[in-house]
Amino acid sequence: MQEAAALNLTRHISEVVQSIVQSKLSVKDQDTVVEICVLLHQRHEEFSRRLSEELERHYHELAAEPTKKRNLLRLLSELYLKGLIKE
Repeated sequence: MQEAAALNLTRHISEVVQSIVQSKLSVKDQDTVVEICVLLHQRHEEFSRRLSEELERHYHELAAEPTKKRNLLRLLSELYLKGLIKE
């Protein structure tokens, strides 16, 4: 986590968001992803807004895939509880 905190990703926020949204997260990986998202939220203002928008878009694309939708809902719940997503 210290290495992630030291990175300057200002120019790459959209790519980071896309990578998070498109990754195939297992339940084991979600805690780590949430921690990384919290770090990025603290350092980059636009990160949470972009992440929220992309996760919402991706959620609607998963209409026929209940397992992936459930994993995404878990991630959204954790991000909401951490204060990254407000809606």
